[in-house]
Amino acid sequence: MFVTTSCLIPQIDGYPTSKTSCSVGHRLDIPLYEKPICERQILIPYPDCQIQSNMVLSSAPEHAAANILSETLAWSAPIRTGPKWEIYVQIDFRTIMRITRIFLGFPQTSRGPSKIRIDTSKNTNTFMKGETAIIRYDKKLLIKESIVARSIRLVVVETNDATPTLKAISINSVKFYGCPLYSPYNISENLEARMSLKGPERKKGVEWCASSQEITSDDPRQYRQFAVDTLHENIIYLCDVGEYKDAQPCWLSIIQGRWKALPLYIHSILGFSLEKGRMYLLDKDAQVYFSSVDGIRLEISRFDNLTMLLPGWIPAVSVPGLSINQLNFAWPDSTITANFYGLQQNGNNILNWQSCCINPN
Repeated sequence: MFVTTSCLIPQIDGYPTSKTSCSVGHRLDIPLYEKPICERQILIPYPDCQIQSNMVLSSAPEHAAANILSETLAWSAPIRTGPKWEIYVQIDFRTIMRITRIFLGFPQTSRGPSKIRIDTSKNTNTFMKGETAIIRYDKKLLIKESIVARSIRLVVVETNDATPTLKAISINSVKFYGCPLYSPYNISENLEARMSLKGPERKKGVEWCASSQEITSDDPRQYRQFAVDTLHENIIYLCDVGEYKDAQPCWLSIIQGRWKALPLYIHSILGFSLEKGRMYLLDKDAQVYFSSVDGIRLEISRFDNLTMLLPGWIPAVSVPGLSINQLNFAWPDSTITANFYGLQQNGNNILNWQSCCINPN
């Protein structure tokens, strides 16, 4: 039923309130006792573009961040421990939304979140910490009020399982309900069109994607890795994901168990050349190569793929985010080994991953 009124309808974010303010000369047809719907499922038409995580277990499709929408597959994070270890999935709705309900699950027998912090952003770049919500038995997040954001991060705060060394944290069955944030001065006449969430027009065959900073734990240049210079008294080099936002800190140990930070422009280790007696390293953009014979003096070096084919080339050892039972590595012709917890020399701990880089003894 519709009525014709000469009243202006006061609004909050485009939604009518219970009171009306009348003024001569203003007429508007409105449905009686009816409000715009803000409980519809929010569509995410391009999950590979709109969803990313800060970390993912591997580059395999079955672990991808976009799997949070699936009922059968799931996103999986690397398996690792430590006080500064924080993982999340990030969703870009491409327009500012009012989110009224969120549902989240995980596969049976897997390690899943029991508490989630919901961080928000209106520009996809700067995020504000939000409330922490408990996940109810029916997969619903118990949020205190609706969330207004263009992008949100679902940050894992607490999990349901006390086996952090064996199981990856996984998330799936995620659903969002809400509606576009209405402006009092620009109320859409077609809710379905607004809910379609079409991105800006692009050339045919091109879809808009947010830039991804996702780190894949089986990528030898992104995640945890180490290498040993066996010609110069076992100088150990390592890089790992750390607290720095735009850098992967790298370290070296000349004296057993004593670590020195390498410059932040060093991002990953390529490997060691027995023929040249040099360790080769790389910057974040994979444009500048460095080498060192002692771990102290770094030189910009010429490097090509042929170097890796020469006799005596040993690539850096990648230590992916797998379970404790799957991580046992050794550097050739040395007493340096690695496992889930850290590095060892002659069986003695010389580094704990989660407290890098201090003497563990």
